[in-house]
Amino acid sequence: MSELPTHEIVRDCMISYGTYVLEDRAVPDVRDGLKPSQRRLLWSMHQMGLQPSKASVKSARVVGRCMGMYHPHGDAAIYDTLVNMTRSRHPLVQGDGNFGNREGLVETKAAQHRYTECKLLPLAAACFDDIHVASMQPNYDDSTEEPIRLPVPVPLLLVNGASGVAVGLATHIPPHNLGEVLDALLHLLDEPDATTDDLLQFIKGPDYGAGVLVSNKAELLEMYETGQGKLQLRSNYEVEQQGKKQKLVITGLAPGIQKKKFYDTCVDLYRKKFIESPVTDESTLDRKRKRFNYRDTVQYRDPQIVRDRLLPLLETTITYRWYCLDQNKLPRRYTLLEVLHEFLDYRREVETEVLQHRQQKLFRRYGTVQAKYRASQKIDEVAAILKTAQDNKEAVDRLMELLRLRFDWQAEAVLEAPIRSLMRLQADDLKRQGKQLKQELADVKLKLEDIDSVVRAQLEDARKFATPRGTKLRNQSKDFGEDQTYWVGVTPEGKIDVSLDLPLKSKAAWSYQSFFQTDGEFVVVDNTNRACLVHVSYLDKYEPRGTVVGCTSLANCCVVTNSGRYVAFKTKQKRRTFPVIKDLGEDVIVAAVGFDGQTKVALLLEDQQLITRSAVATTRPNVKAKKFRLASEVTAAWSWPEGFTLADASGELGEPDQLDGAFCLIGEQNLVSLSSGVRKLCDRDETLRLLASDDVTVVAIDHEDQGA
Repeated sequence: MSELPTHEIVRDCMISYGTYVLEDRAVPDVRDGLKPSQRRLLWSMHQMGLQPSKASVKSARVVGRCMGMYHPHGDAAIYDTLVNMTRSRHPLVQGDGNFGNREGLVETKAAQHRYTECKLLPLAAACFDDIHVASMQPNYDDSTEEPIRLPVPVPLLLVNGASGVAVGLATHIPPHNLGEVLDALLHLLDEPDATTDDLLQFIKGPDYGAGVLVSNKAELLEMYETGQGKLQLRSNYEVEQQGKKQKLVITGLAPGIQKKKFYDTCVDLYRKKFIESPVTDESTLDRKRKRFNYRDTVQYRDPQIVRDRLLPLLETTITYRWYCLDQNKLPRRYTLLEVLHEFLDYRREVETEVLQHRQQKLFRRYGTVQAKYRASQKIDEVAAILKTAQDNKEAVDRLMELLRLRFDWQAEAVLEAPIRSLMRLQADDLKRQGKQLKQELADVKLKLEDIDSVVRAQLEDARKFATPRGTKLRNQSKDFGEDQTYWVGVTPEGKIDVSLDLPLKSKAAWSYQSFFQTDGEFVVVDNTNRACLVHVSYLDKYEPRGTVVGCTSLANCCVVTNSGRYVAFKTKQKRRTFPVIKDLGEDVIVAAVGFDGQTKVALLLEDQQLITRSAVATTRPNVKAKKFRLASEVTAAWSWPEGFTLADASGELGEPDQLDGAFCLIGEQNLVSLSSGVRKLCDRDETLRLLASDDVTVVAIDHEDQGA
């Protein structure tokens, strides 16, 4: 027998090793979202009875049982997996003792497993509610069995994310907010053909529990549609003023931050006296709630140093690749839609098996009760058979014939039943049990015919595990806090910009046609007959389907078409996106006018006629439109509050019934954009002088939603 060449031996061994690492160590299953080490740890804890209501045990016991019975790969690797499950976005294991800290700039490791204790949390315990229908496989030495995958109630792959490095393949899936994922799953049950773009109204992006997601919608869409992409995140920080000094307060670190590099940079700047102090740890531990409140501060005088040297170190860009094992344990790259559909299909299979298992048990109980009831009605004949039968088989056959039974196990149940359970006094109770079991069988049959309703109820029940979003959603170039007022500007091309300052400091060349204030949310109407409720913190992720024709944060909005048809509705809607006018037809939406209470609506017609109409009555959107009586088509529309004046480009007041050139509506205060790009706030007289002397654009701002 000839020996194989060394390179062939190495190749064969490497293929076997690589396949094993892919299938049984590093890559999670797409259905339950767990890697083998995680699944085996949870299974070990379940077998040990470490339920949430029970006392914790030493982590060493759990690690030892898992290593000895299911996962013989060393206690260090198993314990590291256990520690990670206590730190995941939605933890599966409760860790008591020193499990380390990853939030601080200086990371601390967990204590050894002989010192810490653990038990299952409610979400992990719920993974075993339907374990009786899970498929099992032999463990590594065939001494016992373990589940192939757990019947998890939520998609842990998305909820807690996953990461692993195999041979020639690495996977990295970010965690998400459980409530958002459940909303997306429920939407998919209603709309199976929904697109990834549709799901972004529910899943806003990864949720690590801390940090800020600053990537825009296009980057999110690329990652979710292709299964790979890059996202930018930054840490939670704010600035506190202390006299002449300022303090940078870091309250949450983004994932992947190089903490040591940030700490060393602070020490170096402190030595050079650019900052007042290196990193100061002001974190606190709430022992009663078992919660660590992270807070690090850096005191400084020169904001430029902090902006240029420190803040970039608190931002990170992470590359994601969504590789998972499919049903056949083959690795492949998944998209968001595929992961969600795989989970729904898995839950349908689990719920179907649970109901079929229950149906079989109910059918068996119903058959037993039915046999006992018939025996109680013929107790004398049954007794005679028991006296005269030569053996068990003869008794079973004669009972099946006498009682008209379909299955031999029904006759066996009669033979094994106590005599008093067949008394006539028990007949009424048996009859009642039979009716109840028959009704339960009918209910199970209905559920099997509509399995999606069962999945929906299970997903709704899983909301009890949801927590508020931790990773905030912010505009890439602005910080938006709570309880603030923002200024929103809209250009004639339909671009939208937002700022905390007035006038806007960015994009100074923009020529705004409207300008208004909002406390965060406003309605946007485009010419595709769609209105959207948009929040300023998510404005960079909003992409209109058509051209924006108007925005408003006021209580009411009047949408006008070119033929003079209009619909006025309240801007506070439960839906985020909704149609505006029913049966728009050939009409084109030309304007969306915001107003509060009573106000006039100004209409500019094709023949340059300017007419006004009194306030319109509000209804609900997407109803049959009313119509203004007009001589020609509408080209523009505005709200015209009391006290506003029409002025032309020469600075002279115009007539409200005729437009011969470029006119604008001005009030007591106006935002004026000069041809140089500089903006200034002017009263009415100064505005009129500027109109006569320079090429300016005027936007009135003393009324919250006024176009020009």
